[in-house]
Formats: sequence, C-alpha cells, structure tokens
Amino acid sequence: MTRAVPVKVLFVGYGSGHVKMMVPLAQALSARPDIECVVLALTTAAPVARAAGLKVIQFKDFVTEADAPTLERGRQLMQGLPGPVADPEETVAYLGLSMDDLIHDSGRQEAEDAFARLGRQSFLPLRTLERILRSVKPDLVVATNAPRAERAALMGARKLGIPSVCLVDLFAIDEVKWIGEPDYADYVCVLNDSVRQFLVAAGRSEDQVVVTGNPGFDAINNPAALSQGRQIREQHGWLDRRVILWPTQVEPSFPRLTVARATPPCRSGHWPQ
Repeated sequence: MTRAVPVKVLFVGYGSGHVKMMVPLAQALSARPDIECVVLALTTAAPVARAAGLKVIQFKDFVTEADAPTLERGRQLMQGLPGPVADPEETVAYLGLSMDDLIHDSGRQEAEDAFARLGRQSFLPLRTLERILRSVKPDLVVATNAPRAERAALMGARKLGIPSVCLVDLFAIDEVKWIGEPDYADYVCVLNDSVRQFLVAAGRSEDQVVVTGNPGFDAINNPAALSQGRQIREQHGWLDRRVILWPTQVEPSFPRLTVARATPPCRSGHWPQ
C-alpha cells in the first residue's frame, strides 16, 4: 500500500563538518517524491542547509508566549558570549531553552555552576527536543554524534518510539560513552571498519553499526581536486613518491568532552585508526 503522505525525515546537526556530512544525504533523500526532509539546523548549519535547498527549522521556531522568561534568560546569557552573534533571535532561543532544561534537570544553582564551568558543553536539552519532535512528528530522526541537541534528539526519539540513525563523523573516541550504549539510536553509521569494531567492542551489536563513510569527504575525489593534486605533485617532482598530508591544529588544554571521555581506549592504548 502506498503512503498517502511522504515519509518525514528530521535531520539534526550543527555547522562545520557535521552539516557537510548531513547535506548530501538530505539532498539525495529530498529528491525522492515519497520523502520529505527537514533540517533542525543548529548554529552555523542554518545558512549551509538553506543554500543547499533544504527546509530549515530552528529553536526559535518553537518558542511560545509562555517562554518569555526563558527568552530573557537567553538574552542575559548571550551577553556573555565572545564575538558577534550571527542570529541573535536563534541564539537567545537556544541558550534560554537549553538553560531552562538544565535548571529543570539539575536545579538552579547546580545548573548555573555547570554553565559557568563548561558553557554550552553543559547543555543536554531533552525537554526542548521532545517538544520539537512532538511538533514536527518525523517518521525518522537522523542526527550527528555531537553531544548536546543532537544527542538529546536521539534520546528523545527513543523515548517517543521514533526510529533513529546516528551519523558519526570521525572516530567517536569521546562520544563512545553514549553511542556505545545498545539503545542509543537504532543504527550508527561510521567512517570505517576500525570505528565499527570500536563501537561493537563498547557494546553495540554488529548489525547496528554500518560502515558508510562520511559524505563530507566526498569532495576529495572530485576530478578537479584530483587534477590539482597531480599538478602539485608534478611541480614538486613527487610523481613517483608517496605523499602524506599532516594537517594539525592547536589542541585544547583539556578534552572538549571531559565529562564524557571514554576510558577503555585510553586504558588499552588502542585507538581507532
């Protein structure tokens, strides 16, 4: 029997490499007449998703008149952010709703202490994501491995009985603490077999973890990119050599997900390759 309405897929993710991982998949699914894709685009993901022709929703779209005190709290928190804010209305909604959830879960003083120590790393806006899920009514939730709204979306999907998929961008070294749980998302898509085995060793069943690669890296195989690479090799006389690119960046003084860092890979000394 053919469905009277399209299958609705809700994508949840923030900017940087995470939105680049979601966009190709959402575009491919949107091209099908029987699938409707919506992107809950967090922070800098919104302009990227819109430019890709995808339907975008944000936290600010789910604010009600009853949220006036919440928005005021969000405005106060926004004043403490460094640098310019691209979308103040969205930032106010995100900070206010997320802080409300933190206060609800931990109490006001503990929530304020946690935010003072960790900033937005302290957020896990479960109530807000459940509000959004109930409003959007997706048939499937697809979220990345980020630890805040994305994690809350997958936890909310489980609670509401909505099938879900977690997209992991790299090695899940920090995120294994929750992605390794057998009831976190119905399926997990990973970069390679090493990451798959890492999550299976952490507790996922083998049929729950699928090697799909990361579509955010597809551009490196574009003919133009390959041609440019060959030109560089020719210029330096490297055609007969194996060339290794070692990109690096300044590392933080403490792990970015300190509270969720997994101990097994550190203890064993084995990290995903």
